[in-house]
Amino acid sequence: MARKYLLCIPIGGLNDILCRIKLCYDYCIKHNRIMLLIWPFWEIFSLKPQYKKRIITDVNRIRKIMHANKRFLYPIKHRSVPLVELLVQRPETKHWNKTDLKRKYRHPVISYVYYGGGKGSFSSISFFRLTPRARNYIKARAIKPPYTGIHIRNTDYTSNYKTLLDNHRNIISKRRIFLATDSYSVKEYALTLNHSIRSYAALNPGDRPIHRGINYGLQQKLEMICDLILLARSSHIIKPLPYYGFTRLALFLQSHPRVLKMLIG
Repeated sequence: MARKYLLCIPIGGLNDILCRIKLCYDYCIKHNRIMLLIWPFWEIFSLKPQYKKRIITDVNRIRKIMHANKRFLYPIKHRSVPLVELLVQRPETKHWNKTDLKRKYRHPVISYVYYGGGKGSFSSISFFRLTPRARNYIKARAIKPPYTGIHIRNTDYTSNYKTLLDNHRNIISKRRIFLATDSYSVKEYALTLNHSIRSYAALNPGDRPIHRGINYGLQQKLEMICDLILLARSSHIIKPLPYYGFTRLALFLQSHPRVLKMLIG
């Protein structure tokens, strides 16, 4: 029986991407397909051996499979897209496609190029472990416990961060603090409450979303995974309301130390 594939190119931030991976993986299990995964975090995460029969991440292998099967690809609109444009970490918006994964398809290859959050990341994070490069980056920035973590997003999504920080002024001023944020303004204000706050992401004035753009840079990816792990290792996380997928993922890892340990390796 000829193999069938699902080309998965998840879009968005880390939580969205992991949620899309879980959705595509479940489809592949149900319909006996192999996932061809193109994603921006291959330098940060390595696939665990038990998932390598169902998920292919090697770009050269994926190109060969797609070249051999492109004329049978669904949706049809992707057949006319050059592979050099389609098989990238973040295809142009015109190439995005939310294939209905509630249907069964006869095509040898179907493609799913889309975004979307949820809690699927809680499962799919277990497909991977951190690479030595990511582990070493985090190790060099480890914070002695106990400490309090703070996650504030204030670029594409905004928050009343001054009120949030002021409401926790007693904690922030007296304890060891780690701050994960995408906002230069948040970091500057937090430092007025505690000059010893640890915060490792390189941020520029202007508060531009760090996960937007054609591709993630390696430094951004290392900073992102460092933020996630250091939040998860904290004894308590201060979070804005509403909070978003990245925060939920950190809270999940914090409350599941075994999953966190297996991720770090």
